Amino acid sequence: MPVELTVLERWPENLLAEIQDLPLFNTKEYLSQREVIPLICLNNEGKEVGFWYMESKDQSALTPSKAPFSEPVILPEYEADVLNAFMRYMEKKVKNLYVLHSPSFYPNSSRLYKLYLDLGFTATEHQVSHYIKVDNRPFLDIIKANQRRRLKRLKVEKMYVEVVRDISLFYNNLKSWRGERGHSISVSLEELKEQKEISPDHFHFLAVKKKEAVLAQLCYIKVMPGVFFYFLPASDPNFDRFSPMLLLLEFLYQEANRQGIKTIDLGTSMFDGKPNEGLIRFKESVGGLRAVKYSLQYSFH
Repeated sequence: MPVELTVLERWPENLLAEIQDLPLFNTKEYLSQREVIPLICLNNEGKEVGFWYMESKDQSALTPSKAPFSEPVILPEYEADVLNAFMRYMEKKVKNLYVLHSPSFYPNSSRLYKLYLDLGFTATEHQVSHYIKVDNRPFLDIIKANQRRRLKRLKVEKMYVEVVRDISLFYNNLKSWRGERGHSISVSLEELKEQKEISPDHFHFLAVKKKEAVLAQLCYIKVMPGVFFYFLPASDPNFDRFSPMLLLLEFLYQEANRQGIKTIDLGTSMFDGKPNEGLIRFKESVGGLRAVKYSLQYSFH
C-alpha cells in the first residue's frame, strides 16, 4: 500500500531531536543563518518523518553555499518514499537539483548515495577526500618516518599548541598566509564569528607558537558525535621547512581520542577542480586515508 506523505515548507518541530548523530550542517542553528528552503515531510498521521533543505538559485535547488555537504534527515523506514516526495515537490519549483554529498566515510553516505542513484540522480563530479581513522595507536605510529622526524624536531625547537580566543587575529593570519600562496578563503570573518557564537561547543581554534610568534593554525569543528572536521588550516610560508601543521594534527588526534571521536575529516584534496597531488601526499603521510566525495544532479526537464 502506497505511503501517503505531505511536504510543507517549514522547519521541523520534533524530528531533529529524534535523530542520533545528526551532523551540525543539518541543524537549525547552522541552517537558519543561510537562505534555505526548509522542507518537512509528514506521514498520514501528521508525524514528521523527513527533513531536507535546499538553496534556490537560477531555477535550481542546491546544497547551501559554504556547507561542506548536505544530507536529508529521514527516518530509516521512510527513506526512499520521503526523498521521492521531496523531489516531486521541488519539481513544481525548479528545473534541477544539485547535491554535494557527504564523503564516503560518513555513516549514512554509501546508503544515501545508492538511494540517490536509484531515484535517477547522476554523479556529475567526484572529489578526492581524506580522513584519519582514530584508534588507540599514538599519532607517531600512524605517520610516515619523515613526518615523525619533523614532529620530533618541532618539539626540540620548543614549538607548542595553544587555544586561540581572538578570532580576528586568527582570520588576519589566515588571510595573510593564504594570500601569499594565492589561495582563497571560503568564509568571511563575520561568518566565522557568527558560527562560533551560535555553536560555541562545535567550533574550536588552535595555533602553533614559538615564544609569541604564531607559525600555523587551524579550526576544527565537531561535526557530529564521532567526527572532527579539519577546517581552515594555514601556516606562515616562512616556516614551511618545519611543517608546524604536524603539531596541530597531533593535538587534534589526541583530542579526538580523549573525546571518543573515531574520525577526523581532512576535507577534500582538490585545487581548481583537479586533485592536488602535493596536498594528497601530505595528508597520506600523516595517516590520511583516501575517500571520495560526490556531486549529484537530477534534471526534471
